[in-house]
Formats: sequence, C-alpha cells, structure tokens
Amino acid sequence: MKNINKFIVGVWAYVLALPSFSQDLNQTEPLTTGNMYSVECIAKTISEGNYKIVSFDSQKGFISVSRNGHEGIIDMTGKLIVPCDYYEITINDGYFVVWGGEKNEYNEISLDKQGVIDFNGKVIVKCIYDWADYNDGVGCASFDGKQFFFDKTGQKLSLPTTNLEGECFHEGLLRIRTEGTIEEQKYGFMDKTGKVVIPCIYTDANHFVEGGVASVSKNVNMRKKWGLIDTKGNIVAPFEYDNSINFDSYSSEYSSTSKNGKCIYINKKGREFPFSLLFSPNEDTSKLLVFCMNNKYGCIDRNGNIVVPCQYNRIMSFQEGAAVVEKVQPNGKTLKGFINDSGKLFVPCIHQELKGFHDGMAAVKKDGKFGFIDKTGKLVIPYLFEYIKDFSGGFAAIEKDGKLGYIDKTGKIVIPCEYDYADGFINGIAKVKKGNSFGVIDVGGNVVVPLIYDEISNFKYGIACAEKDGVKGFIDTKGNNTFNLGKLTNESATSHVNSTVESSNEKGISELDNNDTAATLPNVDQMIKDLNYAGELCEVARNTDNKTDKIENLKKAYEIYRNIESNPNTPNVFSDASFIKYGVEY
Repeated sequence: MKNINKFIVGVWAYVLALPSFSQDLNQTEPLTTGNMYSVECIAKTISEGNYKIVSFDSQKGFISVSRNGHEGIIDMTGKLIVPCDYYEITINDGYFVVWGGEKNEYNEISLDKQGVIDFNGKVIVKCIYDWADYNDGVGCASFDGKQFFFDKTGQKLSLPTTNLEGECFHEGLLRIRTEGTIEEQKYGFMDKTGKVVIPCIYTDANHFVEGGVASVSKNVNMRKKWGLIDTKGNIVAPFEYDNSINFDSYSSEYSSTSKNGKCIYINKKGREFPFSLLFSPNEDTSKLLVFCMNNKYGCIDRNGNIVVPCQYNRIMSFQEGAAVVEKVQPNGKTLKGFINDSGKLFVPCIHQELKGFHDGMAAVKKDGKFGFIDKTGKLVIPYLFEYIKDFSGGFAAIEKDGKLGYIDKTGKIVIPCEYDYADGFINGIAKVKKGNSFGVIDVGGNVVVPLIYDEISNFKYGIACAEKDGVKGFIDTKGNNTFNLGKLTNESATSHVNSTVESSNEKGISELDNNDTAATLPNVDQMIKDLNYAGELCEVARNTDNKTDKIENLKKAYEIYRNIESNPNTPNVFSDASFIKYGVEY
C-alpha cells in the first residue's frame, strides 16, 4: 500500500466494531466503473472524521459510523452522506430513518424523535417528530396526534392532518378513518391531493399493496367478513372470508386465508385455490409456483393454471428454470429427477441425490459418488467425487484425499486440492482456507488476499470485512487493508507525542501526577483530542468526570507510546493484548 500509512493512525481504534461475518462471499459484486470504492477512501474518511464503524450494509453500500455517541452514514467512496448528528439510523429502501431531535433548554437531544433523509443526504422530514417514514414518494410524520406530509424535496404538503392511521401512502392512496369509538369508526382512502376517493364505509382496512388491491372488511350477517377492493373501490373478492387477506410481502401474488373454516389461497385477482400450501419462488423469474394438496406436489403458472398435476412426493424450488422432483418407488426408495419450467420431466427419477442447477450444471449422485449433468440431462462429468459443491463462475469445489480444490466444466482439476475450505467463484475470486487461516484466490489459483485472516466476509464493491488476531478491518483484492493503521513508526510516535506535550503549554503529560486538577490543565481536553488515536484509554479519559481519573488514563496512554518510541517493533497498540502487555488495565 502506498498511501494508507499516511492516514492518521487513530483510525484503527475505530475499526474494532465491524459487523459479523454471517454473510456469504457469493454476494460479491464487481466494482462500478468510475466510482472510487477503495479501502483507502474509506480509511481516509474514517481517519479524518475520527469515526467509529458501527455496521456495514453490504447490500446497499453504506457504512454506519459514530462519533461522540452520535451516528452518521458514509458511502463506499468515503463520502459522508449523513453527518454524525443522530442517536440511531436505520437504512431502508431508498432512505434513512434517523432518531434524534432538537436540543432542549438543558442542551439535551431527545432520543425518541424521528426524521427521514434520502440516500443523497437530503433531509425529507426534519428530526422533530414522534414518528417519521417515507414511501410512495411522500414523507410522512406525526406529532401530538397530528400527521404531516412532505414531498421528496422536503416541502410540506397541504393535506388533512387528523383521523389518519400513522402510516404512509401505498399505491397512491392513504388509509383514513372517521371519528368515534373503535366500534363506530369506519375506514376509507384518500389520494395525494387530499381527496377521499374511497368513502369510509369499511369496518377495517389494510393498506394497498403492489397490484393495487387492499383487504377490507364489512359486517355480513352480524359477522366480520373480509374481501378485496381495487384503487377505485371496485370489489375484487367478495366479503366472505374469515380472516384478513394479507399478502406475505408487498409484491407477493398469493395470500392464505380461510373460508367457512377451511384454509385456501387467493390471488390479487380474487381467484381462489384449494391448496394446503403454496411456496414462494426462489427466483422472481420463475414461471411456475409449487403447491401442495392432499400431501402431493404440483405446479401452477403465474396465472394460477395447473401445469404439473399433484403427482410428486416433493418438488423443490426452481433454480435456473428447473426443479428437483421426488417420487417414492414401489420398493419404498425415494428417487429424484428434474422438471423444467414448462412442467416437463427431462431427467427421470432415477437418481439417489440431485442438487439444483447452478451455472448450467447440476450435481448428481450414484453409488456414493458425485458427477454433473448439463441442462439436457446428459452426464458430462462422471461419478468420481465423494464431495462436491455447486458450480459457480465456471468452477466447482471438489474433495480429494481430504483436501479441497476446483474442477472446470470438463471435470479437470485446475486448482490443486490443498485447501480445508473452498467457496464458490464470483467475479473471478473465491474465499479459501488452510488450517485456520482464510484468504482469497483467483481463477488461476493465484493468491490475491494472503491466507492470514481468521475470517473474511462477503465482498461488495470490491471490499470485504476481515478479522485477524481478534481485530476487524477492511480488505480489498489489490493488497490494500486497514490492518497497518495502528502501527506507529518511531518517527511518527516521537513527533506526535512531542507535539502533544508542547500543546499543553503548561505541562507535558509525562509531568502530570494525581494531584493535578482541571484548573492547572486548561488544555487537557486538547490533549485528549491530540491523543485521540491512543484508543480505549483516551475514550475512557474523554468520558470520565473525575479529573484525577482522566489525567491518570492519559498518563497510561503516554506510557504505552513511550514504549513504542523505544521499540518500533511493538505490536498493534490498539489491541487488548497490547494494553495487557504493558500492564495497563482499563
């Protein structure tokens, strides 16, 4: 690394709180052309801003950071999107919800006020409301029982503020209600101009979902019954269902409910299906959905038409246009085959074990050995392997003599079996492990990230989180990392301590004793700031009210750096082990 050691060494004290490693390396995405996603950019921002990393949202590409107990957001280019002015921030689809508020007469910020900021850092809803959210192009907030609305620029909209349900617009409509007791209240919907387009005639109502339908209820023969309406108030499904018709997700096509005490499914067109189970697809592009009826499995198309009748004992989810099916044979054995997304059985149920298609190949097992078939059902790699993983990026991990390596689509071993763990290739790289150490290799078997880490998370924007010796940091595939940021050279340690001593004006830290007080140390806070990179001790000093304790912690921090000055090979001083080594307890 050419530039990374130029950054303020204190950044390492703020890289200790990186996220966990539960995410899969398969989430890797390539760098976006023109964007400077790099460890250096992130480290520079964190260093200059003196931030502590709170969490890393690899899906949306944002890093939550904090400073002095307040949170903010930076992106993967190192740009500060949301300043550290808030006590908590959640990242939603397209916007941030922030908690904080304005200061009161005691200079305190309320923790329970909310606001909304978009991904560009534009404040849509100021952080002064009891509740705030954003959806369907409209910011919503409530205060003292009244609800307010804002456009995407943050301008307040002239809409009614009472008799609302404390929620946002959905599909252009907002649920409203009449006044009165719970038994007396009726529900309807208004549009974004404030016009009531569906009158308040329903005993209950859910908000609209994608596809323009909402579940509403009426009293039928003295009993509450549910149905569906569209955005114009037209009835899509009659009021004859026992339960609310709740689609599992905003875009879900089917909902389970009950009718006359029996479980059924209904789609957004109001069509009923007598299924006992209906499974959501793994892929949005799947043409077929799997259903179960009378303990047998079949498939319907997106319009609800039965394509595969109930004839299988099990059907797995579709992957790459094919699904594994199971049939119990007369002898009681279960054998597996494949159907395509037209419902045709193109691989007969003759296999003991099948895995779904990945990268155009599916693993099959016979007599205890695995091979691979292509999408025609042809065996292209014979039954040779006792253990395999799915193909990814043109390669599959296999085991030989207790070690893992990789084969290509001809079955040739192209990367030797020398690893104890081997992940799938994504964008030309894969995570591997030898012993207890992880690293990353490319498709030629070349090591691009050395095998020295205790763990490596998924790569996103060319960057991943890693852990080494109990410390966490960022790495990339170019050899850059943040693990050197805590190591001081002899020159840098000496110069920084000297400048700190000089900045005290009256006394250097080395001259302090337990009798010093704030009155004789007018620049003690400046010393804390200057020594901010001293890690946990200075953090303790900053938050300690007792002046004697504050000074004592600064003295201990200085003692650590005196050791570094005399021994430039001292390990990372920001690790717990280093503090213990120098006899410092905190």
